[in-house]
Amino acid sequence: CNGLVDEDNGICLAAYQFPHWGVNIPIRDALRPHLPENVPVHVDSWWRHLAHGEMHFSENGDNRRFFMIGNSADYICGGLVANGQVCRGATGFAGEIGHLTGESRSDSKGVCGGTGCLEALVAPSVVLKRAVARRSEFPNSSVFAADLTGGLADVGRAAASGDALGRQLMDEIAGYFAVALNNIIQICDPGEVVFLGDYAACGEYFLELLRRRIFEQNLHGN
Repeated sequence: CNGLVDEDNGICLAAYQFPHWGVNIPIRDALRPHLPENVPVHVDSWWRHLAHGEMHFSENGDNRRFFMIGNSADYICGGLVANGQVCRGATGFAGEIGHLTGESRSDSKGVCGGTGCLEALVAPSVVLKRAVARRSEFPNSSVFAADLTGGLADVGRAAASGDALGRQLMDEIAGYFAVALNNIIQICDPGEVVFLGDYAACGEYFLELLRRRIFEQNLHGN
């Protein structure tokens, strides 16, 4: 489920990207009649399933403490894993990094309807729209070499090759992420931050830029 989940009762309390679904959706009860009785039905947010998979299939996963970031086109999610457990929080909202305030003065709206959310600033669809809007300023940018069919990976490759627009966009993404992740690091102290999906595809240029930005802000400088 993409939203807030009542895991114990198998209910999606609210699906942020699909408001037309309504609230309190009984997913487990809806699936149960269509599956064999001996097949368990576990309902949770998809990003926590991703975090659980990263923990389960990685070496020494039960002893890792990490914060995972994944995404869809318009949505950013996260999951904190510690001591062999995916942390849910008191109400199941833990890990919602996309709804952290990325820029308090921004008018950009996220799928939740709030302004200045991190996902409203760095979600893949937002970054690609930003690139298209600047095309007249950078008409020869290699960001557009494949007409952005590769998504953020195209932007990352362009940045790595020295392209001005690519680096401008990567610099903006890294800046917003650095603020959010530095807050998470100070509060949760994960041993690792793991990117999945589009941001991992941005490549080493983006990741190294992000490391530097976090290092500059981090209390301990590490």
